[in-house]
Amino acid sequence: MKKINMNRMISICLIVLMMVSIAGCSNGKAQGDSAGNSAAGASDAQAGSKTSDEAITMRLATSVQKDHPMNLAALEFARLVNEKSNGRIKVDVYSSRQLGQDNEVAEMVMQGSLDMVEISSIMFSNYTKLTNAWQIPFLFSDMEQYRKTIKSEANKALLDGITELNLGIKALAIYNTGFRHIVVNGKDVNSIDGMKNLKIRTAESDLFLDMFKALGSAPTPMAYGEVYSGLQNKVIDSCEADFSAIYLEKFFEVSNSMTELKHFMWPGLLAINKARFDSFSPEDQQIILEAAEEAVDYNVDNIIECEDHYRNLLTEAGFKINTLSEEEVKRFNDAVAPVVEKYSNLDKRIADFVAEAKANK
Repeated sequence: MKKINMNRMISICLIVLMMVSIAGCSNGKAQGDSAGNSAAGASDAQAGSKTSDEAITMRLATSVQKDHPMNLAALEFARLVNEKSNGRIKVDVYSSRQLGQDNEVAEMVMQGSLDMVEISSIMFSNYTKLTNAWQIPFLFSDMEQYRKTIKSEANKALLDGITELNLGIKALAIYNTGFRHIVVNGKDVNSIDGMKNLKIRTAESDLFLDMFKALGSAPTPMAYGEVYSGLQNKVIDSCEADFSAIYLEKFFEVSNSMTELKHFMWPGLLAINKARFDSFSPEDQQIILEAAEEAVDYNVDNIIECEDHYRNLLTEAGFKINTLSEEEVKRFNDAVAPVVEKYSNLDKRIADFVAEAKANK
């Protein structure tokens, strides 16, 4: 009996020990799951709240000199973003091709290795014809007409069209450098006849090639950073640029004169990597969009001031500035009329933009 009772007691003790062990494991597992759920919940909450409290720094590349209107527009955009975000979003602007030529930084922002660019819109002309809208020859006659047009729904449709191409960028705004003129090394151009066989530097664009061929010239595509040496070494006879670029890039040092033509203006597209933009909260996206739009007025006002300023500096430097008679201006307009018609009809959005510009004259 004693032996049986002893065995029974041992069995009971073993069962009790097993139950305690199982209970301990169950409690440990329950505590682990609870801790895991808390961590997951904290992680989810953190992910949900990260959007509008996190400090953000972005790099923005431009290809022009730091005092050029296009770079000043980029700096104003950066200032507005910083102001609207109470200092939480910072945009560092790199001017003067510090991060690369236009084609290089365009590639970088599309691939996502660079946050933002403000570069010649023509850099995206290989992907869309919409960029031609901003450089239809002789479309604008003054900056107020340009201001109304560039702030219109017709312009927004062009920007949206570029974003919808899935190039990896979101088009935010168009800034400008002012009216373009002809810089010549070797002779004066006082009429359309002076354009004949003139080897003039252009960006690589079908529109530019067609326009200058219509004027009788020999357009020569060349990187912007090579223009000074091209004029100096007589690889080219001429280039076309705005007053600020002629002075800041020192083109007046390696040419004889310029002719005020105002054939078009030079648009700079402000764009951000699309994935980067999409990663921001709706509030931060709105800050970027508002800053981009508000900087347009600053850019236009600045161009008006800069054109007078740099024209005076060029005159003081002894650079010869030729003007054309109304009759000669009409001859230029008539010569490029078929080009205007051709490129206006490429896309309804271009035609709408042209119509908007004409309505604002």
